[in-house]
Amino acid sequence: MGILTIPRTLAACCRGYYKAWRSPMSNEKLQMVGIGRNNPYCSSHFSGIFDFDIFGHMNHAVYLQYAELARWEISAMNGSLSWCIKEKTGFVVVGLAARYRKELGMFRRFEIETTFATCDEQNFWIYHTFRYPSSPTATATSPHLDGSNRNKNRILFQTLIQASLVKNGKAINPKDFLERLSTKNPNIIQELCETDDEIMLKKMSSFQQIEQVLRESANIDDDMIQQHVHTKPK
Repeated sequence: MGILTIPRTLAACCRGYYKAWRSPMSNEKLQMVGIGRNNPYCSSHFSGIFDFDIFGHMNHAVYLQYAELARWEISAMNGSLSWCIKEKTGFVVVGLAARYRKELGMFRRFEIETTFATCDEQNFWIYHTFRYPSSPTATATSPHLDGSNRNKNRILFQTLIQASLVKNGKAINPKDFLERLSTKNPNIIQELCETDDEIMLKKMSSFQQIEQVLRESANIDDDMIQQHVHTKPK
């Protein structure tokens, strides 16, 4: 798997750095790329021969790989990747919720819209949507990174990612990270820590309820294993 993943990851980072280098945006605006619901980042991808299954559409596990590549690209573009490398800090996915709405055909170009939606005291919450490419229109309301407006197609796949920031094996408070990253741009903290997006808050609440049930079931399983170990005849 690393034969494909590592080159793809490096390519995604290079795309992000290249887009930042070519972008006419100021450093302050680049830092806001993908931060908050008002600054979604749109990346372009192609479903290749290694991505689809026997049913002729992209395999369900591959969606998550492309979502990760989108996160690498966006972190390279907005500067958070450089900061993480400097501070020897990394993002670790600790949970996710996914919904497959419609299959994505093979050999098709598609777009991923990525948003670092909000954060709490422990995690960042990242939202991805997959769509077929949209066409420029004068009536669309969502800005594209190239400065145009685009009429969006319907969502094919959506996922909510729960990610922790880890340094020296320990999770650190996202707000501490943001305060150091955004010393010259307080808008980052405002967008992520003071969200009023009711839909996103509802997603988080539902996610946390499911997570709690899963935690409880895992704890029950742990107890059963321990009981089996203690009662196993010698």
